[in-house]
Amino acid sequence: MLVHICCSVDSHYFLTRLREDYPNEKLIGYFYNPNIFPKSEYNLRLVDAKRSCNKLGIEFLEGVYDDENWAKNVRGMEEIPEKGSRCEVCFDIRFENSALKAKELEINTFTSTLLQSPLKDKNQLKKSLAKISTRYGVEFVFVDYLSNGGKEAQSKTANNEGLYRQNYCGCVWGVINQRKNSTKPNTECFSPLDKTVLPSSSEKRIQIYTEFAKKPKAQKSIKSKILNYRLLNAKLEIDGKTIPSYIPAYSTSGKKSFTSMIDFEDDGIIYLKKESAKIINLSKWCQISGKNYKNLNELLSNPPSFEEQVFGRFKISGAIYDISPIFVVEELSKAKSYTITLDALFFEDTDENIPKGDSDE
Repeated sequence: MLVHICCSVDSHYFLTRLREDYPNEKLIGYFYNPNIFPKSEYNLRLVDAKRSCNKLGIEFLEGVYDDENWAKNVRGMEEIPEKGSRCEVCFDIRFENSALKAKELEINTFTSTLLQSPLKDKNQLKKSLAKISTRYGVEFVFVDYLSNGGKEAQSKTANNEGLYRQNYCGCVWGVINQRKNSTKPNTECFSPLDKTVLPSSSEKRIQIYTEFAKKPKAQKSIKSKILNYRLLNAKLEIDGKTIPSYIPAYSTSGKKSFTSMIDFEDDGIIYLKKESAKIINLSKWCQISGKNYKNLNELLSNPPSFEEQVFGRFKISGAIYDISPIFVVEELSKAKSYTITLDALFFEDTDENIPKGDSDE
């Protein structure tokens, strides 16, 4: 039986129950979800779904991430709420691809772990499965493992196995509509310009759950409430000329744009009179960060980790909670005016980390 997999939280318990009810069937997991946005979130769910199947000893296949084709099919449905016609089209797309994969593998039956999601409309799912089944001549299997305590058992299983719990369905329109009345920004819709792995990002969680996949025992991440940060826009102008610069994490300002003169200069750092802003030359930043960048392009292409940036900020100011604007430039130059444009977000968030004493012993 081909089992379309949407995520590990829904699939792990579902596959366990399915194997009990169909002991003579070889189950093959098929991860096909071009709706998931962004690609980093897709990769994160892929990593953990694969980890789940490996734990259960179930063969795992990945479909093509054809997100552009998915977007074309739901065009015009952006504002439709969850469980509306956009979801129906999304189900049809994923189930059609799953049925075609089943036929390709000469498998006669298929189903989907979406049936395990408490947030989906079961009638929509059943209607879509029946339609695709008739169209392609592949029998669909409809099961209900949410009733009679199934929802609670699923949650307990996900917790015991340390599975990744996403906080939105998957598509870009789902997360945008969900956050309309929320104080949390749509950080999922941000695209970092450099390679820094940011707190509470899909990229960071990929590292965590990839590490967990290497270990036979169930692993759990440590969750912490943090004050998260995202830089939206920044620019340094010296005497009216824009200067290439690098801005370490937690740089912020009470004003989105201000012009200042030099207060004083000391040991490779210019201290401005306004907003406690600091301009640092590259060699000083290398000394502080323990790096050896030959030029600013190297720094921009391969920046220090987020944690190294925060630690470097502490070494500059001596203040643990310093959030003043810091701009790293290749060479310092004295000028009459320094204009800084800086727009950043601070927001409460939850971050994940691997336990320090984590081991298999």
